[in-house]
Amino acid sequence: MIAKKLVKMLEESSKAYEVVEHKTVYTAFDAAQTMKVKLNQIAKSLLVKTNKPLKHGDKPYAIAIVPADKNMDLKKLAKAMT
Repeated sequence: MIAKKLVKMLEESSKAYEVVEHKTVYTAFDAAQTMKVKLNQIAKSLLVKTNKPLKHGDKPYAIAIVPADKNMDLKKLAKAMT
């Protein structure tokens, strides 16, 4: 089940998305195997702490969405967020 707060955020973003239900898994690799798709066809989300709040009153965290077959360069991400 997807969190209501996440659904609200996705709807407010006006970005296209699709919710795909699957059994509970703990890695992107396992999710891809469960859904019988290639690893590069799904994404993983990473919770990252920022140096400052993104909006007034928000907590200093952001979600980065990355293709499941890629790794996040945290130094480049930190530079891009400043």
